[in-house]
Amino acid sequence: MIKPSKSLSTSLKGPFGLAPMLTATNFASRLWFSQTSSPDFAIAPFLRVTKSDDIKKIPLIYAPEIFDVKDDVTYPLIPQLMVNRVEDFLRFAEYFLKFTDHVDLNCGCPAPTSVFRGGGSSLLQSSEKFRTFIETLIKELGPEKISVKMRIGFEREAEFPVLLRAISSLPLAHLTIHGRTSKENYTGNARWALVESAQAQVKYQIIGSGDIFSFNKLEVIRRTAPSINSFLIGRGILRNPWIFQELRTSKNETLSFDCLVFSLACFGLLQMLQHEDHKMLLKAVKKGFFLRFCGTDLSAWKKLYYDLVTLARGCPMTITDFETGTTGLSFVKMIWSKISSSLPSHFLSRKPLHSKSFSEFLENLRKLDQESSKDSSDCYTLSYKPELDALFAPQSDLKK
Repeated sequence: MIKPSKSLSTSLKGPFGLAPMLTATNFASRLWFSQTSSPDFAIAPFLRVTKSDDIKKIPLIYAPEIFDVKDDVTYPLIPQLMVNRVEDFLRFAEYFLKFTDHVDLNCGCPAPTSVFRGGGSSLLQSSEKFRTFIETLIKELGPEKISVKMRIGFEREAEFPVLLRAISSLPLAHLTIHGRTSKENYTGNARWALVESAQAQVKYQIIGSGDIFSFNKLEVIRRTAPSINSFLIGRGILRNPWIFQELRTSKNETLSFDCLVFSLACFGLLQMLQHEDHKMLLKAVKKGFFLRFCGTDLSAWKKLYYDLVTLARGCPMTITDFETGTTGLSFVKMIWSKISSSLPSHFLSRKPLHSKSFSEFLENLRKLDQESSKDSSDCYTLSYKPELDALFAPQSDLKK
């Protein structure tokens, strides 16, 4: 069971976990988020398992934190499987359990492709099937060997009490509840009152998920759900990769423009390494590069950048000379398109997203910074702007 971190303040019981988001929280991204904001734990994006899948063919880069570099990262990782057959989950879970305490079952993904194949939130369509599926897994694997991530229903929230009763007596490791139905996807508001009601009905820990974009939002949520002391954050960390620090301190994080630039360069570098030479990336992790914490410290980000680029290219390379490659650039654009919503409005310009190279991206970013020089201080404050929510509706990179 995930237990609250003693290091957190008493006003926030925590801990705060990194949600599984397809593509957006791959291995390289998880390493980067461990440097921006240091999550207390993370759940890996789902590994889809079918009858024909072979355990020997698990992608080497799927979850190195479980197999290869567990002692070289600062966060525990929980593997997650998406299946539509009990036997497929068992086959892979038995292997994962040699390396980890429990495995997560995805019953929350609302993507049509997942639902059509009988996985994800489609398991919520029948409370009887939902219980039988999970009960069978527990009988085979033992108590507290699986956790479940679910929504409050498939089509209607009225389904939630029935679904919860179906599994309330089962010995799960924990249960993560996203406060929306599958049909709602990420529209409307998460119903935290329902998440709160669940904790009183079960003996295992409930982890709440949905709409945590700032400390102020979390405070409102905690008034609605005071018994929930663990939170999973997905879209919020994309819009503000430093959000865990804000949640812990109750203060908005500020960082210099150069700190922002070097952190983005590291993000692109990590994605490039994962795509081009994941063995080199694992080497960097084993060297202890990610046991340090960067946060908003420019000197720490510079050191991480030069350590990574020297390892990748064989020699130091200035940030203006470095290119991330196509894959690295696409990831940088993805994260920048979200981060810009937490920065001053002039950063919402589309110019950086039209860049053809990382150097052009940096040039466009610096122009935006210079345009603000009359009105801004040396540092920028990251703050959630709810009025921009409609502009940042979830796309394919945010599937859970």
